[in-house]
Amino acid sequence: MYWNDIDGSILFNKVFTKSIEVNEIDVFDIKIEREAATVTISFDLVNELPDNPLPKWVKGYNRCRCGINCSGVRY
Repeated sequence: MYWNDIDGSILFNKVFTKSIEVNEIDVFDIKIEREAATVTISFDLVNELPDNPLPKWVKGYNRCRCGINCSGVRY
């Protein structure tokens, strides 16, 4: 499985021109919004940097922060 294949990965596919395998991540933040029934997980990809970064990222970036939004979550 590849990060590039996940629904809504439009920006991801603009900055990564090759397929990036789902692999090790470093979890940064987990947000649970009970009223919105949403869980958002923010994380850094380990050992992966964009090969086509946006111009504002070019200087000095060393991590790629990503996130997954899960909506309609029930407990």
